[in-house]
Amino acid sequence: MGQPVHRLLGTHRESIPIYKSDREPGESGGAGLPEEYAEDVIRWKELGWKGYEYHSARGPERNNSLDLAVLTKIREAAGDDMKVMFDAHAYGFGDAVRVGKAIEEMGYFWYEDPLPPRRHLWSSEPEGTGRDPDPRDRDDRRRPLLVPAMDHRASD
Repeated sequence: MGQPVHRLLGTHRESIPIYKSDREPGESGGAGLPEEYAEDVIRWKELGWKGYEYHSARGPERNNSLDLAVLTKIREAAGDDMKVMFDAHAYGFGDAVRVGKAIEEMGYFWYEDPLPPRRHLWSSEPEGTGRDPDPRDRDDRRRPLLVPAMDHRASD
């Protein structure tokens, strides 16, 4: 046949967009300062990259206020012609809602892993309350695990 399989299947696109993903937090001494991330965004934008993803720090380095400061600086540095994304590495319910609303207003392209895996299956708080469920009720084995994520509007 002399053609690649993708062409035989009806090629949808010839290229795919890529983005720069920041270093994993902790690799170089923990979370960086907001200005350092802004400089990183500008450097990659000048090299022609069209997107940038920030990863939140994990463990004791995690600081939700610092995340919002970094996210704001990244958005400012990127301008309107660069997509920005955020991988939260699992907030609590209230923080996930607050940060999500903030980055939505900033025009972030996506918000990855705002809650821990399967958290949507046991979270009983009404949308937008900003409160976590009772911590004694965090054992997701007590909840039905086969409830689809989409029924809880935790995925689209």
